[in-house]
Amino acid sequence: MKDILVIRDHETDLSCVEWHPVHPSMITTAAYDGSMNHYIMDSYISDNNIKNDSNNNSTSPIEASHKIPYAHEKAIHALEYHPLGHLLCSAGADRSARFWSRARPNDPMSFQDALYTNEKVGAWYYGVNNNINAVIEPSTASVNKDDSSSAPAINLPGLNNLPNGNESSTNGWGNIPGLRGH
Repeated sequence: MKDILVIRDHETDLSCVEWHPVHPSMITTAAYDGSMNHYIMDSYISDNNIKNDSNNNSTSPIEASHKIPYAHEKAIHALEYHPLGHLLCSAGADRSARFWSRARPNDPMSFQDALYTNEKVGAWYYGVNNNINAVIEPSTASVNKDDSSSAPAINLPGLNNLPNGNESSTNGWGNIPGLRGH
């Protein structure tokens, strides 16, 4: 066996590699520093195509077509594509599984989030204030527990404006979706 391609684009050791199920020339790699890179193998031009030297045993590196430098706070242990290839799931040592999809076309803010800039403002991250001694500041909005009639109705997609929970049906189940008195 002989190396035909070497990928040395990460800053640290690689932890896993996953082939794309639909585009066989695309692979995704993950590293122990939490970074993730995507490579398109069709864009690679071998040195053997440029010069026909039979004594040339060196391999050429390939560069990533897309990099996510801060995909996880800690090492990424697993990558898995959805069988249709539109979603990628990564599981990391930061105790999270993250689901990835392509950015929307012409979205100017797609590369301005913390995954690319490492700015952890207003978010909950593994290494930042996430232990049992963490101080959770109370919200500034005053909550009156006695005034339960002013609670707004729950408005979730597909649940058609559920009531606020103060009403109950005759069967004792309340208005829980899917139970319908059974």
